[in-house]
Amino acid sequence: VTVSVLYCSSSNMGGGNGAKSANARARNQAKADAAGKASTAETRKNHEVAKNAHQCSICMAGFPRTVKQPELQQHIDNKHAKAGKGIKECFPTFSA
Repeated sequence: VTVSVLYCSSSNMGGGNGAKSANARARNQAKADAAGKASTAETRKNHEVAKNAHQCSICMAGFPRTVKQPELQQHIDNKHAKAGKGIKECFPTFSA
């Protein structure tokens, strides 16, 4: 009798996290659908432009518009030390 009770109670226990996972997937999909509407070709294009706002005239490496002068100077020192050019020559669009 106790074996059948244990067997019966063990089959009712648990249930796993399948329902939790399904609900989480549904919530995340709803979030993605709502957020996906904001992303258009125009916003992606604007993001790419902002990502490569300053471009090195020697090697065409792109830097974001939030880059600071020391980082650009480090790029010049590491990549173009032999060229003997400064920030204005390498990054004409950058203004300190």
